[in-house]
Amino acid sequence: MTDSRAGYSLIETVLASAILIVVTGALAMSVKAFSDGQESVSCRASALVIAADEMADAESWPGSVAPGSRTVEVDGREYSIDTRLISEDTGGSFNDLTVTVTVTGPSGGPVTLERRFVESKGAEWR
Repeated sequence: MTDSRAGYSLIETVLASAILIVVTGALAMSVKAFSDGQESVSCRASALVIAADEMADAESWPGSVAPGSRTVEVDGREYSIDTRLISEDTGGSFNDLTVTVTVTGPSGGPVTLERRFVESKGAEWR
């Protein structure tokens, strides 16, 4: 009699299942990392738009910008806006005003825009 068993042994089946589980886990982790990266990019893009809007308001009349911190909600996410003003009297006929807007979102890190305005005595900010 010959021993002709067809099929897989239990060890081969367990080994194949373990390999499949490891590959599936690695794939799931890479999909999660990609998703987190996409969310981070989206968050930073929204923060940049918010900072640009704040800076556009400052450009319309720099002296009307109120320094401080506040929060806004965009697309269901909260963003913190920190506005700082640094005024410098040069002693001459010019005053300098630096406006810094920093927007921090739930992910993606802060976005900072800074603009320096110069006012000539009796003239407009430029």
